[in-house]
Amino acid sequence: MSDTLTLRGSEVQLRLNRDKKRLSTLTACKDMEITFMFDVTREGYQGEKTDRRDENYRGVSVSLTYHPESPELLQLAAFVRDRATRRTAQANNHVDLTAILEFPGGQRPRITIADLKFGNIPLSSPGRDQFVTVKLSCEADDFDLAER
Repeated sequence: MSDTLTLRGSEVQLRLNRDKKRLSTLTACKDMEITFMFDVTREGYQGEKTDRRDENYRGVSVSLTYHPESPELLQLAAFVRDRATRRTAQANNHVDLTAILEFPGGQRPRITIADLKFGNIPLSSPGRDQFVTVKLSCEADDFDLAER
């Protein structure tokens, strides 16, 4: 058995910021996935036995499921709607996500994904004895990594 400790979901903090002010710390997050999106381009040439490969960076996507604990979700949906319909100025209207990963060895890298663009924001009430669930899916051009 290895002595290496691995990261668990309980050691991940998620914060949503709007215009550089904290909108919410997602404490009831069930699952989260950050995908660093790449494509591999292949091209085959005569006289060569294998394809040549290159990679292209396509940005980053985020999907998460959580149980809302306050009305910030509705404020977020209204904000995204207003931005998408051009009711507000676009230049400074950003929603950012910061994920802080607390590794067992003491490292605390912080991933910040700025200016998220959202897809549908479903709000689901699966039954009277179950929690209301929100699923967010969004994409951005890039991310910043800060080591602590």
